[in-house]
Amino acid sequence: MNSLNLSELQEQLESARQQGDVAGQTQALRALGRACQKNRQYQKAVQHHREALDVAARAGDRRQEAVAYGNLGCAWWEMAQLKKAVDHFRRAYELMEQTGDRSGQAAIVAILGVSFWRTCDWNEGLKYFRQALKLLETEQQSDRDPKQDERIRGLWEAIERGVALLEHRVRLGRDQKDPLKIMQPLFSLAALHLFTGQTDRLIACLNEVVPLAQDLGKVDVLDAAARLRGLALSAPKGLS
Repeated sequence: MNSLNLSELQEQLESARQQGDVAGQTQALRALGRACQKNRQYQKAVQHHREALDVAARAGDRRQEAVAYGNLGCAWWEMAQLKKAVDHFRRAYELMEQTGDRSGQAAIVAILGVSFWRTCDWNEGLKYFRQALKLLETEQQSDRDPKQDERIRGLWEAIERGVALLEHRVRLGRDQKDPLKIMQPLFSLAALHLFTGQTDRLIACLNEVVPLAQDLGKVDVLDAAARLRGLALSAPKGLS
């Protein structure tokens, strides 16, 4: 469905509505929401994900409801509305835990960790990172790849887009020769790389963050950097 254009997705949505096909409706709405997020049409994405949530809730489909909460939170997350995002992620996690959706839990916990990292709550961020890596390891051992799960692919895509955004902010900081404006996005970028499969880039980020934090007297960043480095190096290969 991801390869379909918007008009085709709208047609599939209308067909699913006419047939009363809950799964078809939520799938089409989810794809429409993801497409809007890729184009930075976040308010439209919110509308599609909200409709998917309403459809699932009316049908009593808790698995689809959980996914819709997660995708809705993701749209808010990309708009930097972190409180709204976290509230939706937590509701998604509750429902996923109840339904045994471990692939969904892994994605939600990863993006929750990044959310707290973005607000400089290093302890909470690291707690969620550990939980996400554990869930990912469990799924990997079961020969499942949560990142290829179409239902929650949008959350992993948001993390990937976050990498490009933060790299741009690092470049701006370098252009301005502002150590703080370099360090802050670089440190957030390191956390994202925990889940991009590029541990070498994570370590490279931290190798630059540490001297900047030392010069700026950011003791909390130095402590969190050491802990993030240890977590990345101890994670089983192939998880992120």
